[in-house]
Amino acid sequence: MSAPRRLSLQLTPLLDLLLIVIFGQYLEVQSNQTAREQLIEQQAVQLQETEQALQQAAERHAQLESRQQRLGELVHEVFQIPSEEVNTLLDPFSSPAGWRSPQEREQLRQKFAELAAKSPEAAIQHLLTYEEIRKRCDLWSLHIDASGTILLTVDDEQAPVPILATQDERIDLDGLSAAMFARYKSLPEQKSLVLILLTYDRRSRVQLTRAVRQVLPVITAQMQTDAGGRSRYDFADLGFRQIP
Repeated sequence: MSAPRRLSLQLTPLLDLLLIVIFGQYLEVQSNQTAREQLIEQQAVQLQETEQALQQAAERHAQLESRQQRLGELVHEVFQIPSEEVNTLLDPFSSPAGWRSPQEREQLRQKFAELAAKSPEAAIQHLLTYEEIRKRCDLWSLHIDASGTILLTVDDEQAPVPILATQDERIDLDGLSAAMFARYKSLPEQKSLVLILLTYDRRSRVQLTRAVRQVLPVITAQMQTDAGGRSRYDFADLGFRQIP
């Protein structure tokens, strides 16, 4: 009968393997911890930058609000036109007969009163609305000075340009039409609406202002036909004005 076999285990290799596994897990934990610390540090930097940006935005917003409030107050002060000046501007005897009806003059007085009573925010809104209209409309100024010279100012021009000089009783309406049409042709494409505002000096001749007023519909119709429907041309008589 043979003797039983003995089973012997070598513990040293197993212990080495266990230590390797533990060390590997330790390195993994350390690596994860380092990554988390770096992520936290990056998030802290980003949070600080965001807070600074928000603070700067809040300061800019406060400055804009302050400027807007001041602008509104200035606009409000500008619209505080004395009633005497309003009445002078709307005096029926300071403009040609039939220029504005009593109803129109009363409506304008009410408009002045409403503008003077508006809050700064409402006054700014009124100006912004006007600016939006200007984006879609070109305004030309046609002025007759005391000497009988007719001056034209198109949109965005800084100074009026003489287009016709009349003498005595001779009024060259064909020359005025040709000069305005030539000026129109020299300009880039206009906006959807072009409004010509007619004004005249108090010392200008009545015959001249009346003749210009009568020929303007013909001039605007000629421009509108030439524009091929891309723009509409019209005019408005604003009465007496004195340009510097």
